[in-house]
Amino acid sequence: MFCMIGSLIPDIDCHNSYLGKYNPLAYFMKHRGFTHTVVGCMLLSIIGIASHSYFAMLAGCLSHIAGDYISTLGNWKIKII
Repeated sequence: MFCMIGSLIPDIDCHNSYLGKYNPLAYFMKHRGFTHTVVGCMLLSIIGIASHSYFAMLAGCLSHIAGDYISTLGNWKIKII
């Protein structure tokens, strides 16, 4: 379950996404920006520490980035920072 939640986290910067509609700053953020980086995933997955599910959320977050990388709609390079 936490892996699934982690896979939603990178799209918090998109106002049309499930989590993005609760983020008032999503209208001002660039989609596939910082939240779609490895460091961004590590920082956003910190919320999983409270429930001892950090690594599951991080795995979901990183799988989202990998899925975006191989999608035909993406056409972007993996960013570390």
